[in-house]
Amino acid sequence: MSYDSFQIHPQSLKTLKIENKKICLIDIRESHERDLGFLEGSLHVPKSKLCDQIQTTYPNKDQLIVLYCQVGKRSAQAASDLQALGYTHVKSLAGGFLEWCKQDLAIVEPHSLSSKDKKRYARHLSLKEVGAAGQNKLLNAKVLLIGCGGLGSPAALYLAAAGVGTIGLVDDDVVDESNLQRQVLHNETTIGKKKVDSAKEHLQKLNSGIQIQTFQTRLNKDNAADILKTFDIIVNGSDNFPTRYLVSDACVLYKKKLVDASVQEFTGQLRVYNPENKNSPCYRCLFPTPPQKGEVPNCAEAGVLGVLPGLLGTLQATEVIKLILEQGESLDTQIVSYNALSQELKHLNTRKDPECVVCSEKSDFEELNELKWSC
Repeated sequence: MSYDSFQIHPQSLKTLKIENKKICLIDIRESHERDLGFLEGSLHVPKSKLCDQIQTTYPNKDQLIVLYCQVGKRSAQAASDLQALGYTHVKSLAGGFLEWCKQDLAIVEPHSLSSKDKKRYARHLSLKEVGAAGQNKLLNAKVLLIGCGGLGSPAALYLAAAGVGTIGLVDDDVVDESNLQRQVLHNETTIGKKKVDSAKEHLQKLNSGIQIQTFQTRLNKDNAADILKTFDIIVNGSDNFPTRYLVSDACVLYKKKLVDASVQEFTGQLRVYNPENKNSPCYRCLFPTPPQKGEVPNCAEAGVLGVLPGLLGTLQATEVIKLILEQGESLDTQIVSYNALSQELKHLNTRKDPECVVCSEKSDFEELNELKWSC
């Protein structure tokens, strides 16, 4: 089969980019290839996952999609595959990434460790499970935190300290004096300030070498796709059921890894959803029916031991780092339950629900919905 009809040449793509034409640019290479550099604005979806993800990531089948691989062969095949799925305007970069570089066109180069980096992350570099390659993975990772409160605070602090290169923060609230008992990103001088601004200021002081993106908004079904799409891993630190279900559903729909935690009084839970593991259950597999308003105490009524979200948020950061480094045993088929009064930590095995309305093979889930009440 000839793939010539799918080709777009580097200079033509460059012109479209300069003219700000709306292009869905997708890098279908493997992670180790992308580590060599990539085209600015490209979304990374390996070829093996492209057909599964494309219809949820880009449902408009008439928009311009440009695929690229290392030399252009895989992307041409992938373009043909997308055309078979009904996509009408798919192109493959002729000659791929190597031809783009040969023509001396701009690329985003992966983060290389400076002498400052080597000093800052020296304790990571001495771990064989991390080393320079692992630290570069952290520096190139993009992690989104939903909530800058009790769970988001320790998670953000340790991810920033570890050198996660891009951290996104979503929160629509302002700092209140009652937050300071547990939300360690904030302090007395930031009372009344937007939480995302307070958090960004603290994190940049901790690590000026990383990027902090802020979203002063409440996550909802209308903005979830735009906010989540550029991030690799989502960390849920929300304190209400509507957002918890929405985040889980969005991670299933957009195939994002999710590290979720919850706390109440003296107990907490931690779980991981990994779309790359077909046996990993989503939140609705475990809790298919959301509670009705009034069935559970709200945040203020229930209360929480101040140190508890610190512990669970730190565990969330640990799981994120493990996922980025691809090290250790994932919690994607377990729930970790913690009781602060007894210091008891339990691992409970979980199973995917074959009848799940969101993530099962039988599901026709294609659109986010929201519960109509909140904490």
